[in-house]
Amino acid sequence: MELGSQTHKKLFCRSIVETHREYDPLAIAWPPLEGEALRLLRSIPFWEEALGREVQAGRIVSAYAQTVSDPLVREAIAVQGFEEARHAQLLEGMMRFYGLEVRHRPASPPTAPCRSLST
Repeated sequence: MELGSQTHKKLFCRSIVETHREYDPLAIAWPPLEGEALRLLRSIPFWEEALGREVQAGRIVSAYAQTVSDPLVREAIAVQGFEEARHAQLLEGMMRFYGLEVRHRPASPPTAPCRSLST
């Protein structure tokens, strides 16, 4: 198969779409942590940044997907945008379960205009 060919594009995009699995990130059964393990988790200083980045990634990728004219590529990008947003939900659930204190930042629009991908 030639890289960049229509066959390659179809295989790549279909693998993203077809391997995507549904789950509720807020229903994860997090293992209980106590003592030093919980203290260590709570002491990590970048939870706010991680959550903000995942929220922003979901918004950017989802916005870009709407500009793509190729239906298969658009679908694959939209699935990835959904997945990025779900990462944020997963982090939120973990933070809530373990009592991590995180200030939620207001969501900002994508910083650069999205360009369309035609193929």
